[in-house]
Amino acid sequence: METMHKKHHGVCFFRNARWMHVLIVGVVLWFPLRVIAGDKLEGDADRFPREITVGESTVQRKGVGRMRRWMITGADVALYAPAGTRRQDLLTGGPLALSFYYYTRIRGEQFARAGFETLQQNVAADMMQEQAENLEKMETFFTDVGRGDRYLLQYEPGYGTTLKRNGKKVGTIEDEAFAAFYFQIWLGENPIDERMYYALVASMPE
Repeated sequence: METMHKKHHGVCFFRNARWMHVLIVGVVLWFPLRVIAGDKLEGDADRFPREITVGESTVQRKGVGRMRRWMITGADVALYAPAGTRRQDLLTGGPLALSFYYYTRIRGEQFARAGFETLQQNVAADMMQEQAENLEKMETFFTDVGRGDRYLLQYEPGYGTTLKRNGKKVGTIEDEAFAAFYFQIWLGENPIDERMYYALVASMPE
């Protein structure tokens, strides 16, 4: 666990003339502001279809949130789940997807650190240890993105958690327990962005 944690430190953001922009985006992603419960920041729903398929299941768009800090918009995010899904059931094993549309440049290692630190706030240390190998593998799937790029993170029961970039499969974590662990970055009690979270689930019953 200590080895995995160390790899997220010492990242140099001063490699090119855009270092300040990258640094600001990194802070935006890693240290989201706390907001009043229920406050939401909605994204552009027109960028996402109303329904998509996850394996053999059709899932519906529940909400679209926006990740933005200090006037910088990082991404819009759409949540997909089966009809009738309640908030409390999102991580209980049904098909699930998050679709991301990016507005700015984000480096691959920024995804890794943001996810790692958010998971530490949502799951117990023993679970972090149990999923350490899967988490490191998932982190390798993420690469740099720019405006207009998309990621689709989906969980298909019986198959696993898959990441797609611009419509092409990057990789899959087959461990069935990984989805409930990993999706807590966005849907856990302490999500990476609370205003985005409330926009994602606003239409769903508790």
